Amino acid sequence: MSVIKHASLMIAASLGVKVLSLLSQVVMGYYLAPEIFGIYAASLGLAAYLSWMQNAASLQYLLKQQIDSSVRGIYWIAMMFNGLSGVAMFALASTQESSEVAFITSCFAIVQLTGICQLYIRAEYTKKSAFGAYAAYEFLASFLRSGTLILGAIFIANAYVFGISALIVVLFELCIALVMIRGREYSFVVPRLADLKLDMSQIKWLLLGGIGSVATMQGVFLAVGHSQSNVDLGYFFFSYQLVGVFSLLIGEASRKVLMPHVASMSADGQKSEFVLKTIRLMMSVMVPISIFTAFFIDDLVNVVWQGKWAQTKIMTELLGLSFYAPVIVQLCYSGMEASGFWKKRNIYQLLDGLSLVLVVLYASIYLSLQDVVLVIAVRRMFAFILISVLSFRKLNISIRDCAGMASFAVLSTVLGYLLLNFLWWQQLLYVVAVFLIFVFVFEFAFYRKLFLRFVKND
Repeated sequence: MSVIKHASLMIAASLGVKVLSLLSQVVMGYYLAPEIFGIYAASLGLAAYLSWMQNAASLQYLLKQQIDSSVRGIYWIAMMFNGLSGVAMFALASTQESSEVAFITSCFAIVQLTGICQLYIRAEYTKKSAFGAYAAYEFLASFLRSGTLILGAIFIANAYVFGISALIVVLFELCIALVMIRGREYSFVVPRLADLKLDMSQIKWLLLGGIGSVATMQGVFLAVGHSQSNVDLGYFFFSYQLVGVFSLLIGEASRKVLMPHVASMSADGQKSEFVLKTIRLMMSVMVPISIFTAFFIDDLVNVVWQGKWAQTKIMTELLGLSFYAPVIVQLCYSGMEASGFWKKRNIYQLLDGLSLVLVVLYASIYLSLQDVVLVIAVRRMFAFILISVLSFRKLNISIRDCAGMASFAVLSTVLGYLLLNFLWWQQLLYVVAVFLIFVFVFEFAFYRKLFLRFVKND
């Protein structure tokens, strides 16, 4: 049962991190103006040019290596990427007219330069299977980040709190890394050029995935901020982050459960079956949650912030309707990576992220902010269908299964959109709710035994 125990620890840590993140957003929503959120989002977008280079995106590859010389080469590559991108980020910060953006971006540059500490901590905890310590580290880092943001929002109430929060976490990671290396002997030897070339030939694929990941998370703010004011960007950022708390919680927790099981299986057919059943189960859970989130998140915003963020109503609803899509995409990526298709996985993620940025950039220039969010929601569904098809083909899963899930998701999303925007349709809400609950109960009951059978021997 070790895999289940480890996964449970990581899920608990993810839950704690997201709860703290939600709490900090609640407090900041009270004390900070939309423009301050926009300044932070603009800084994130600016950092997106270089943040994908942090640690050369090498953690996945590092964990696969067992030879010390090879591991040393990976750390050298990571430090080189961190040094170059950190210095470049400082130069980028110096070109900014806004002192707040320049300060936050400079703090991101320090995070970039010291990123090797984070890489070392995560690699060591995973290598030793110290998942309890790993979970505690993630929770404490989040506690410091969220606590700093909460106190800063109350007593400082400006955009500088975001940079200060990043520096606090960096200091914490430096202390943890120093404690971990205390008493160990390390020889400062430059790896052979042949070893560096070999490692780089593998890491380059992970860098592509890193670009795609940063484009999806931070590149969106860069694209929207290109044509929108800081106030409008702040409204968009607030909506995006609020809905993202729920989607990232479920997606990250599910991914951390899926990966160990699939990677430990020897038969390709068994892997494909497990990935398919996992995605089908998550689909039956995520689509109803997405629809209910869209219906009730506006009431939540009004109750918690007393109408301060009323202009985010349509944006939060649209993002809520579609937040199941990136969760399922992440599960598809994890299934491919665990099955050995990690190069294809990173290429898909690159294309996924860049296409999102280009679509959002075009929409932000020619459309209103609310229409931009509608474009994001529609694009999410198309990306979900396309990535699912490509992933299922690689995993030798029938496309018919993807068609069934996609039809269920799209029809439910369209119906939810109609219910939200046409008052006379809302009478059908309770009928839809009962139907979706029945689907969820059936799927859970049907696949629960399958999950238990796969993991009972772990």
